[in-house]
Amino acid sequence: MFLELYITWADFPVVLLLFIFLYVAVLILGELARRDQESEWVLQSFPAGTTNVTDIQGDGNISVNAGSFSTVTITCPQVVEKPLPRTARLNNRRQKLCRKMLDQLGRLSANGELQTCKRSIDRLIQATSDPDYRTALWNAAAINCINGGKMKSARKALRHVTGLLDQTENSVEHKLGRDHYLSLIYLRENKYDQGVCLTTGALQQTERLQPGCMSAWVLINHGWFYTKMAIQEQDHYDQAELIRKAIDSYMKAIDFSHEEFPGQLQDNKSRIRQFSLIGQVYLLLRCWRSVDGNYSKLGMTDQISQKDLAKAEEVLSSLEKGEPLCGICEVLYRIAKAHLYYRKKQYQEGLKEAKRAKVFAKERSFMQYHDFADSIVKHFERTV
Repeated sequence: MFLELYITWADFPVVLLLFIFLYVAVLILGELARRDQESEWVLQSFPAGTTNVTDIQGDGNISVNAGSFSTVTITCPQVVEKPLPRTARLNNRRQKLCRKMLDQLGRLSANGELQTCKRSIDRLIQATSDPDYRTALWNAAAINCINGGKMKSARKALRHVTGLLDQTENSVEHKLGRDHYLSLIYLRENKYDQGVCLTTGALQQTERLQPGCMSAWVLINHGWFYTKMAIQEQDHYDQAELIRKAIDSYMKAIDFSHEEFPGQLQDNKSRIRQFSLIGQVYLLLRCWRSVDGNYSKLGMTDQISQKDLAKAEEVLSSLEKGEPLCGICEVLYRIAKAHLYYRKKQYQEGLKEAKRAKVFAKERSFMQYHDFADSIVKHFERTV
């Protein structure tokens, strides 16, 4: 059965609108199809892409300009970090005079002229109000007290240094001196862990500072802490690591002292080398344990190789033939020779050297070293 439609003139407007709608729809669909074809043609007209290979040199900062739809492949060689420059230390007239006072007063004290050194410091402190000069003088007072075995007085002097630091123009170097002397107190009191902590922190503060004698002294103490710890260490692997750290500190200290300003702290340079070499002798012989009086034997029971003995003897010979030793190094040198004879089982010769060290320490008022030498004399007397 067919559907019969009858369209009258009254339906003409509706039919016309329907045809117009269909016509517009066909136009829109045609336009969309045309645009899709055009987009596809445009995309196909571009190249698949470009590859830029860039070789670079320098500090690793790269800037590459490329067009759209480009692929950039960058291969970088291994970049070595460029070290930052060290901050220069002050070297004006005031600081030159500070270093001159420290050098001359330190020489007096290290040679056992403790009373002369003290009188000079007292006179100079009363004569100046300059914070930098006074700080340097209080540091000198601290080492003079330490050499005389007066640790309480040394700590008091260092408190004066701390109180003056903010008023000085060269607080970094004055603080290095303070940390050096405070770590030396820890060394004399056998507080090795505290000492290593202090010297490690001080050295971290100077990583970007121009090297010189003050940082070299901190390295010397750093090495001596590891030396004493190595002597007491029973584990051979741990001992080897401590020995490595100590030697590294001693070698670096000598290098740092050579970086000091020309003509300044000359006596300090000499003593830094002496303390470094003597420290290496104790490291080779490993006989320091009797210093704190808590051990019945002069040294550890571990075996020292003939190579170490020969090396220790060679270093001692170079010290004897070199520049004159300061008073403290003279005592340490005599004790080191006593230790060498102990390792070679030449006890009578060792006793003679220990007695010389004891007498010399007493003459120079180095009371701690006198007591140390006396303990070694007594040990040799029991052995002989």
